[in-house]
Amino acid sequence: MIGVAAMRPDGRRAGFSQVRSYTTIAAPGVDIFSASNTGGYQLVDGTSPAYALAVGTVALMMSRAPGLSPRQVRRVLVETAVKPARGYTVFPGHGLINARAAVQAAARAAPDRAAAAPYCPTISVHGGRSTC
Repeated sequence: MIGVAAMRPDGRRAGFSQVRSYTTIAAPGVDIFSASNTGGYQLVDGTSPAYALAVGTVALMMSRAPGLSPRQVRRVLVETAVKPARGYTVFPGHGLINARAAVQAAARAAPDRAAAAPYCPTISVHGGRSTC
């Protein structure tokens, strides 16, 4: 699990962002330029945009290294985050997400041989054997 807290532009916690002991990283969550449902753009605040930025970073990581395990993804995010001066705290967790550094580190990571088999959306069973 990756817990994402929302950060203000000044680096402080967004007032609406609840943080818990499982907060892993922080991502921008205030004044995020976003598409509007009216066809234009608008500034939005929330944990949803912060989480979307984190998920987008993970998607970019996986595009460079599709063999990463969930454990490796979390480790890369933690290791490449911009660290808080005091080390880990409930906010911002291990620090502010650094997408560029995370994608570069993911590209250098070796696949986790101990990880579970890749997700298979369709399984066919023929003669007692299952195939993806």
